[in-house]
Amino acid sequence: MQQLIHAVRYGQGGKQLVLIHGNMASANWWRPVGESLSDSYTLLAVDLRGFGDSPDTPEQVTLADHAKDIYDLVQQEGLENFVLVGHSLGGGVAMQFAAQYPDLLAGLVLVDSAPVGGMKDIDYNLLEMVVNNKELSMASLKGTLTKVPHDAFLNELLADGLRSLPAVIPNTRALDGADFKAAAASFAKPVLVIHGSQDILMPLAESEKTALIYPQAMLTIIPDVGHSPQVEDTATFVAALEDFINKL
Repeated sequence: MQQLIHAVRYGQGGKQLVLIHGNMASANWWRPVGESLSDSYTLLAVDLRGFGDSPDTPEQVTLADHAKDIYDLVQQEGLENFVLVGHSLGGGVAMQFAAQYPDLLAGLVLVDSAPVGGMKDIDYNLLEMVVNNKELSMASLKGTLTKVPHDAFLNELLADGLRSLPAVIPNTRALDGADFKAAAASFAKPVLVIHGSQDILMPLAESEKTALIYPQAMLTIIPDVGHSPQVEDTATFVAALEDFINKL
């Protein structure tokens, strides 16, 4: 039996959320959200395989592999009718999960997500140069943040980023060419697309496209933040998330 992925649980509230991090990240990127909502919700922040405290990523990994990992985890945890929240790479995983297991979801939240039509024209030579240079990797990761978290927390996020470097290219390849447009068009649950106005990785046009394709989607732009609004402006992010959840 395959080892289950690691997850961090917050709260024991009635409404349930499952949170998926991005590339070069971990469940820790959801800690401020988990701590903010733990009084009212049950939240499960996962470490995808190859990230955080989960098993290593194999040389080849697919979004379907990640979706199945999360399916196995939520089955063990007894979660159903939950809101699935995916950030960046995690948005691609979340779209894959929604395509495969739509009946488990109450709603879907995509945060500065990988494009609904998949990543294209990736410069793998540049990516390998970044991954093979730890200083450049950490500078690149910090460069995605417009508002930088306090030093102690930032250092934890950077340490997790270093641990995840072997998983970066396999997971980028998993996004390469992934196309969820058909599955998105038939997804019948509410969707919230959140975009940081200063995101230098994912263009606003991609978030707008995603919000147009999902039939019951709305787009929220959080001002003055970059690629990771959940850690850059947690209060505004949580307010948008709760407003969405309360309408379900």
